[in-house]
Amino acid sequence: MFHVTLRRLNATATHTDSEVDQRTLGAVASADFLALLEAFRAIDPVDNATVEPEIVAESRQGRHVVRTAGRRLMLQNLRDTEQPAVALSAEEIIAELDGSASVARRLATMAFTATLAPFPVAEEEPAYVPPPRPPEKSSTVMAVIAVAMGAALAVQLLAARASPGAHATEPVWLTAADGAEAQQARLAGVYVTGTKPGQHGMIVGADGSLKIFELNAAIAPSVLVDTYRLGQLDGRLVLATSQPGGAITVTDRDTLAYCGETYRRVP
Repeated sequence: MFHVTLRRLNATATHTDSEVDQRTLGAVASADFLALLEAFRAIDPVDNATVEPEIVAESRQGRHVVRTAGRRLMLQNLRDTEQPAVALSAEEIIAELDGSASVARRLATMAFTATLAPFPVAEEEPAYVPPPRPPEKSSTVMAVIAVAMGAALAVQLLAARASPGAHATEPVWLTAADGAEAQQARLAGVYVTGTKPGQHGMIVGADGSLKIFELNAAIAPSVLVDTYRLGQLDGRLVLATSQPGGAITVTDRDTLAYCGETYRRVP
């Protein structure tokens, strides 16, 4: 959710409105804010230059202003106006405001740094010894290996679905009357199993969005985008998703459990 204020714009950000200096929309979900940004980007260039409309958005990442120029969206941090505005797409602005872009950059840097080691310096250059050639594998052997790997993957998937952690029983869904929105706001954040390549994390959004990622050695994390729904299962709060590993169990405010791994909140 973002707290959005329109300046010199109509309520849908499709036209300028010089008679209304400020229009407060209040809390706006990510999908609605994305549509608002796309409408703002397409605004008439002449009206834009004359009236200079703006969209101000407040989130946990701070207070930002979005302007448009040449059909491009420009994002600037109002708490650090010495930094220039940056041209971003609507999706990239959402990622900057919900914190997922910052987390992805930080985790990628941590993963890359972990792979660095002092470069060894030898007093004398060692003689080159060619590596041994790997044994050749026939096409029949490779086909057998491929079939075996596919079977193993299928067994793992079936095991994940059949395991107690997968919860074949459907949860009792939480509604607004049960305080679902407050619970989602409480759980919103970034959780990781660790900071080394191959370890996992997830970004839980207050609007029901979910990103599950795996850290890579020298590139940005691999990300899977999903949504979740809050429910009660076996007396515990869970985040139900479309993933085969089953529901994500809420151990406490700062700890989640999924597929046998423990995810802890990033401060």
